Amino acid sequence: MTIFNQLIDIYHILIYIGIGSVITLPMAFEGFIEEYKISSNSMIKAIRGKRSIKDRLLTPCVYFFSFIIFIAFWPIVLVFTIRDKLKKNKVKEIQERSHFYSGKEYLVQKLDPIDAEKNHQVYDPLSLTPSTPFGHLYSAWGEFLAEFDMNDALWYFEIPRGSKTGFYNSIAKCDVKGYARVNSGKILGEFIFEGE
Repeated sequence: MTIFNQLIDIYHILIYIGIGSVITLPMAFEGFIEEYKISSNSMIKAIRGKRSIKDRLLTPCVYFFSFIIFIAFWPIVLVFTIRDKLKKNKVKEIQERSHFYSGKEYLVQKLDPIDAEKNHQVYDPLSLTPSTPFGHLYSAWGEFLAEFDMNDALWYFEIPRGSKTGFYNSIAKCDVKGYARVNSGKILGEFIFEGE
């Protein structure tokens, strides 16, 4: 009976090592590819200089011992790998969020820049504000228009107070009005003349 128990223990150890190998092999392969990309980069070669024979012999040894340690402690490695992947996905999600207040749902009307300037011509009887489109915001308007490409369209947008904005899904504290630079349904820039 003791030989049978020893065989079962060996069987469990082999299963543990097998699972560790299956989990660790793709990670080791990914590490080799990353190392190859880095080592083949001419800038890195220029900084590092020529690798010595000792370094070239030690690198496979380090990978081998790392592989053995990863197989032995694969549950811990798996937890840290999953945590890192989730963290990378979260960072990617934050980077992909819109940095603009306007969103597609708030685009009201497609306009020509000349019509937009006519609609927002400022006439100040006290002459405190320049008699130009958008008054003191005219230079910002000019910078906004300078970013336009041939395929970009100008859209007027209105965001009602209390609505979610595209800016990290924040809530608008007041009515926000402005113009958005849109290309292929994607907002590439905005000019806010009223609100936040």
